[in-house]
Amino acid sequence: MKFFLPIVLTAVIVSAACGVLIFEQLQKDCLCPAPMGSVARGGEYHATTSASMAAGKHRLVNYVANNASILGSIIVASGSPTTMTIWNATSTKDVSSSSAFTFPAAMTVGTYVFDMILTRGLSLELPSQFNGDYIITYR
Repeated sequence: MKFFLPIVLTAVIVSAACGVLIFEQLQKDCLCPAPMGSVARGGEYHATTSASMAAGKHRLVNYVANNASILGSIIVASGSPTTMTIWNATSTKDVSSSSAFTFPAAMTVGTYVFDMILTRGLSLELPSQFNGDYIITYR
């Protein structure tokens, strides 16, 4: 029994030390780099404003072939007496597009979070009388 106890203790200590060394090496050699600012590269949101668009037109905001767009949020800085329609479309003339959401006229100032997946792409339609100030985030 005296001979057996030192062997078991030595085996436990060596196993623990090897486990710690292997764990630290795996942390260093991780295949996926740590995201910067809690967002992986390529996953950050972009923004555009209604002021940068011509009223009375459709505008394709985000389209990536074979990939979905994500409508993050819409910030209404000042409302408009007309509506704004968000389309799930690959282009401004996409006949298979569908309306994802329509902002009613005179929206209250605030931030509206969507995090909505648009499988075809993100397109916006502003009526000719549109004069609101909206910020649209997407990725």
